[in-house]
Amino acid sequence: MLASFQYVFWRGKRQFLLEADTNAAWVLFAVEDGAFRFRVGSAEGVAEAGDVVACPPGTLFHRHALSPVTFHFLRLELEDPSPAYLSEGKVRVANRSRLASDLVLLRRFAEDPSPEAERLKRHLLEDMLAFGFHDAGRASDMPAEDATMSNAAALIRDRAGEKAFGIRQAAEAAGLTPVQFSRKFQAAFRTTPVRYLTECRIKLAKELLADTNLTLEEIAPRCGYENAFYMSRVFKQVVSTSPSAYRKACQV
Repeated sequence: MLASFQYVFWRGKRQFLLEADTNAAWVLFAVEDGAFRFRVGSAEGVAEAGDVVACPPGTLFHRHALSPVTFHFLRLELEDPSPAYLSEGKVRVANRSRLASDLVLLRRFAEDPSPEAERLKRHLLEDMLAFGFHDAGRASDMPAEDATMSNAAALIRDRAGEKAFGIRQAAEAAGLTPVQFSRKFQAAFRTTPVRYLTECRIKLAKELLADTNLTLEEIAPRCGYENAFYMSRVFKQVVSTSPSAYRKACQV
């Protein structure tokens, strides 16, 4: 999904050094505070706190600060140069709370060039692309089959922390057999429902590790896992670092 990236966090920027430029990769501005006027291709408007503005490769990006702007600058070289979930101008955000959580953690590592921090930043950016924007279409705007998968993804996110919940329950809610459900889910989101559920559970674990003092034994059942040992093994497979190392990095 993500070939390479550049990430910079800007605080209270009163004016942009370049008020118009182009880039060979996708560029995203995720605004935390302040406002700026933008024009990207045929899209234009004002971006404020909570907005994300995207500029495709090779497209002229005009911006002018209206007030001091605090924002995340993301330069992303994607394996798919024309992803369906990104378009010029303001990006429709599928999961604002998830996006905000990823950006908070990214900011913590903004000035850390260590290999471990770079791995964590990459994982957070891939999480943001997969879950913040990827299913950004509203169910009411989608064909019935896609709306069913969108609702299934929302169900998985909502119940990921339940140990008794699994793909069989999600398939039953969608009125499909597990095999049918897996095939349709993968066609809609380019990932399997099992991997999606795992990513959601690890996301919960990351939030609890970063924001609480709960032990791994206390965190595991809140993330749908039977015990801390199994959760730690899955966490390291997904994040490429251990839960304890991740917690330590978040507290720096």
